[in-house]
Amino acid sequence: MSRMIPETMLEFDPQGREDLVFNALKEGLDGEYWVFHSCAVNQTGANGAFYEKEVDFVVYHREKGILCLEVKNGSGISYYGGIWRYSSGQPMPHHGPFKQAQLERISICNLLAKRGEETAVLKGDERFRNIGRRCKVVWGVWFHGMAQGDLDRISFPPETPRDRVLSMDDLDPSRVQMAVDRLFASEMSHGLQTRLDDADNEWVLNEVLAPHIPGLYPSKRSQVDFTEIVYKQLIQEQMRVLDFLDGQHSAVINGMAGTGKTFVALERTRRCAMRGERTLYLCFNTALRDCLAAEFGNANRELANKVDFKTLDDFVATYAGALPNDFQKLPKEKRAELQSARYAKAVQCICSEASQFPYPQVIVDEGQDCAIPHIEQSGIMDALKDTVVAKKNKTGNASSFFMFYDAFQLVSLRANDTAELPRVIREADCKLTLYKNCRNTHSIANAAASGILGDGRYPEMAAGALPGTKPQVVFIEPKTKSEDYALAVGKRIGKLREEFSADDIVVLSCSPYGEGFSRLEKKLTPKGKGGRMFNQVYRFSTYRKFKGLDAPVVVLVDVDRSAFVGAHNAMPFYEGASRARQRLVVFASMSDEDCAEIVAAYSIAKSVAHECAKAKFADIFHLVEERTDGQTS
Repeated sequence: MSRMIPETMLEFDPQGREDLVFNALKEGLDGEYWVFHSCAVNQTGANGAFYEKEVDFVVYHREKGILCLEVKNGSGISYYGGIWRYSSGQPMPHHGPFKQAQLERISICNLLAKRGEETAVLKGDERFRNIGRRCKVVWGVWFHGMAQGDLDRISFPPETPRDRVLSMDDLDPSRVQMAVDRLFASEMSHGLQTRLDDADNEWVLNEVLAPHIPGLYPSKRSQVDFTEIVYKQLIQEQMRVLDFLDGQHSAVINGMAGTGKTFVALERTRRCAMRGERTLYLCFNTALRDCLAAEFGNANRELANKVDFKTLDDFVATYAGALPNDFQKLPKEKRAELQSARYAKAVQCICSEASQFPYPQVIVDEGQDCAIPHIEQSGIMDALKDTVVAKKNKTGNASSFFMFYDAFQLVSLRANDTAELPRVIREADCKLTLYKNCRNTHSIANAAASGILGDGRYPEMAAGALPGTKPQVVFIEPKTKSEDYALAVGKRIGKLREEFSADDIVVLSCSPYGEGFSRLEKKLTPKGKGGRMFNQVYRFSTYRKFKGLDAPVVVLVDVDRSAFVGAHNAMPFYEGASRARQRLVVFASMSDEDCAEIVAAYSIAKSVAHECAKAKFADIFHLVEERTDGQTS
């Protein structure tokens, strides 16, 4: 979705129907394009008189330049007798749309020169005096009321380039960007190409295209905010799936990381609570439980008492008692035996007291984790589903059981390649898949999924998703001291703080239990030396504990060869990297030999030279290598 100025079209001529072009440019262009509607260009003529030109649409792209678009409606526009005419036969003003668009282009060029001169004289900044030599300005005409076939029947004058014309067909959002880029690619007599840096970009927006809007060019912080706005809009669109499921009493909804499963689940929860129905929301992580409960309560204070957010262990504890305090210290076999007994008792209680079960609505998040042996073998999900359905059959109410899951995150794959999804998913009558990623930018989604999709496939992105900054990888030699490792991570966080707040950043470890995790945690959290160095509080967790959550920025640490080799199938990397909404930085503790091994496993190449293995690794996983000195390669 492009950045529209103004954001909405406040008024338009019903006959001109510029709203059609406005919406096409808004929906069809990505976030790198700025679109100005009814852009006023103020100038002083040769006689000293002040006058104003209004351009229907000005499209700006930092890497492509400025496009002046003259828009004309009508199904019967014609050219004869040297005059362009409307469908009524009335002549068009200003010698027709092509002459008008060319004059508008000249006005923009003159304005660039004038503003550049003013900046040089008044502010002493010479860099913008000749900015017109670095910014391409082109023009085009859009006959949005005429199909391409109709335009082909017009005898265009020789001085009118046919490649500068768009038609009704180009209103299709899937075609808009290609059509606009074709106009940007128009050859200029002098062969000018756009070459603008950050300062140039800001100046063109603030001083030329919209000087009446203070601070039009977004600061780094406001760019972050804009990305968040787009993200929330995409999430809202994804929630429409619930309209399709309205009235369904049992459903399982699959989706890769980033497709909005948790947000859709929360919206389902809200709708149930709005109907006055007590709702049980089950997940697996305490961090996710606490976050969702707080978020839901803050947004829906009057409904909070209708919903219970619990981990599955919390829920089981109401029937079978809490786990002993020394549970984690028990032998693995004893822990498994104890959990199996607790879950079996809970199932027995649920089934025997089905008529008194207090929740007509049950929603389960991260349902793939129900494949854990003691959960699946207990049959607790089947018991919950059957209890809810029985309530519906006996009372005729709108009770339901909804489970949201990610088949790619099947937890048992870590130990068993043949593991199956839980039975309640496999045997469900109603199955739905969320295909479009709406959490991540294109760049992050491609990087996160690269290891699990393979074969050059990419996640399907929601329309309007932003391209985003390409994720970066910083290679750390495996034997690097923890102090030096923490220092490198700390410096990178400090750089990120130029754009993001401390609350935006989360450090996730791909080693949830090992020494490497504990060493970094002590160094990077505020209680350690690293924390004092950064003088900020930010979150530190593991990729497993952070499942279901996300953050604008993820710094992924403790990424080593074990995350990409064998049955893991890049699962830790996928689960960790996919938590990032806007920015991802990966610290990879891997040698040239490690990278060569991973490259061989993920590519058709049988071998790769060690000296280029890191670059090849970065390419496979859609990362750009950043050296510890801050430079990229």
